[in-house]
This record gives sequence, structure tokens and C-alpha cells, in this order.
Amino acid sequence: MSTRIHPALLRAFFVGFLLLLTTRSSWAQVGPVAPHGDDFLTVTTIDGYTKNISKILITPAFQEKTEIQLEDLGNSSFSIEKNLATIQRNTLKINQQLSDLTVAGWELVEAHTVTIFAPTTRYLFRKARP
Repeated sequence: MSTRIHPALLRAFFVGFLLLLTTRSSWAQVGPVAPHGDDFLTVTTIDGYTKNISKILITPAFQEKTEIQLEDLGNSSFSIEKNLATIQRNTLKINQQLSDLTVAGWELVEAHTVTIFAPTTRYLFRKARP
């Protein structure tokens, strides 16, 4: 023998339940709902051979900066020592920007490198919403 609940009774139960959830007194006991989740910020570094390409891009802006210029790597006629020195200076700028982000409470979640038109590294940061 199977027990069936009449559809009208089931519908009345759900309507009553929804009314209970939407009353002010039931929410007042729970208190205000705090915002939750994370904010995300992306830092993209591009190591290019021209000044127009070599930069750090920050989205959204951090400390009112969306772009920081890096030194270009020049062309193949430059000496290895000069290219290494340029890479080292650019690395210091990148490290300083990443350090500033962590001091401000941003947590590095992921980093990956691809070559599109120049070696490009993306850093994804997150920060809990207040």
C-alpha cells in the first residue's frame, strides 16, 4: 500500500514554508547577511623586445596603477650581459610589485607563463571581501 500526499496539501506546505522564510521576524533572528567571497586581481608581465610591449599590466588598478613600464630586451645585436642586466632590473620591478600586493593583503593563487607575441606571465591574486 503506497502513501500519497495530496498535491494541494503539499503545495500549501511549501507556500507556508516560503512565507515563514520571507517574514522579517525569521530573518531578524538570523541577523544581517555579511558579504562574502573574494575579489580578484590579475598582474600580467610582458617581456618584449620593444618598449611599447614590455610592461606590467594590473587589472583592476592597484594603488591607482594599471600599467608599469619595463625595459625592453632590445634586439639580438645587444650583448648577453646587457640583456641579463635588463632582465634582472625588470625582475626587481616585478618582484617589488608582487611584494606590494602581498603586503596589501592579496594572496597569490596562480601563476602561469605563455608566449603569445612575447613571453607573458599572468599572476592571479585574491583577497577576501570585508
